[in-house]
Amino acid sequence: MLVLNILICDDDPAASTLLRDSITAYSVDRGMECRILTFESSQDLLSAFDQNPKVRAADLIFMDIHMPGLNGLEAAEILRSRGCRAGLIFLTACRKSVFSCFRLKTFRYLLKPLDQAALEEALDAFCKSIEESRDSLHLHFGDRAFAVPFAEILYIEVMGGKIWIHTDNGSFRWSGTLDSLEKRLPCPPFFRIHRSFLVNLGRITGYTSSWVDFPGGKRAMMSRYRFHDFLKAYRAPECLRFGG
Repeated sequence: MLVLNILICDDDPAASTLLRDSITAYSVDRGMECRILTFESSQDLLSAFDQNPKVRAADLIFMDIHMPGLNGLEAAEILRSRGCRAGLIFLTACRKSVFSCFRLKTFRYLLKPLDQAALEEALDAFCKSIEESRDSLHLHFGDRAFAVPFAEILYIEVMGGKIWIHTDNGSFRWSGTLDSLEKRLPCPPFFRIHRSFLVNLGRITGYTSSWVDFPGGKRAMMSRYRFHDFLKAYRAPECLRFGG
């Protein structure tokens, strides 16, 4: 079940309550869970972001633009500068404010009073993007970003002091460490079979105590110290849904 952590920042309590109720109804209809926290000012949200791990873990923020003190655009810029990567949906009653939103990696903007169909369309699109991102490995090469679907990754290895990611569409080099990638990949289906090899259990075509085979004749080395743990992971029921 998809779970979304959502923040609402709006100085109008009635509007905030209506939005919260609409999101809750949406989550029930879609069979998902939305955990919602509300804030009545940008200052309250910023303070909570600095102090509360649950706020920093937000997936999506609904931000009213026109609020006393710091407006929503200013607050969002500060959040981005502090490392906030949550999706942003701005709320505004003024169309002229819309063009200021997009420099902040805005996902959507919604006009007040909120239209239920527009809200649901925005949430559907965001949920789809979340599900796609959670099924992919996101990597940066300079100022360019790439998403590699987990299902397309065969295995990852350290070779010549560099990381090589082997996929259905070829192999490419990435500057980083295998340890850092291991922390970012779900287990299952990914499992460390050797200090130099991280494999996708769902893509294995055969194995011995010395190596693991993949489509296209590719092969990864197995550590004899990891073979027993590999067998348990590979044969585990939860691995079966990944194709292992």
